[in-house]
Amino acid sequence: RSGDVAMDQETAGYLNALTERVDALGERFTLLQDFSRGERGMFLQGELCLNEFLWQFYHSNLLDMELNGIHFQLELWKEPLLVRGNQERLQAALENLCYNALSFTPEEGTIALGLRREEDWALIVVRDTGAGIAPEQLPHIFQRGYSCRADNSGEGLGLYIVRAIILEHGGTVQVDSQVGKGSVFTIRLPLVNSTPAPDEQD
Repeated sequence: RSGDVAMDQETAGYLNALTERVDALGERFTLLQDFSRGERGMFLQGELCLNEFLWQFYHSNLLDMELNGIHFQLELWKEPLLVRGNQERLQAALENLCYNALSFTPEEGTIALGLRREEDWALIVVRDTGAGIAPEQLPHIFQRGYSCRADNSGEGLGLYIVRAIILEHGGTVQVDSQVGKGSVFTIRLPLVNSTPAPDEQD
């Protein structure tokens, strides 16, 4: 860009995606440092439409996933689902889940992002076709400092941060996994101004 180099639309799109990822990684690094030092503190919450939030998240990360050879999918609930939350922190939690999935999913694999409703809860689901998690590891994956990586790389903070952020929002996160078939992470967040789901209304 600084050299005024001419580029086609596709190349410019990849460059934009990379620039956004650099900025996002900088914010994620700051968050990791804060959690590392135990400086979680208080944060501002407001009303957030998860349909719009996930749509923006998906399109911001689509090129990055495609560059890694991953099929990135999105399925949204048909009605707006509103929660009280902090967009930056929820985005950090979702990035941790999606890029953790990316680390364990081979090329041509799939990472699917979904949103649905169960009674008074909004469910954000991250599903992958990756390596899966061994049964003996499942009880420990949200513990601080625990890593499933075979090479022992990483700080073991990613999933710990996910759980901490979701708990701060009054929600829960759980995982179902099968070795060799992939994992499904489900975030549950309480809805605001809840009304019966369409199939429950008179």
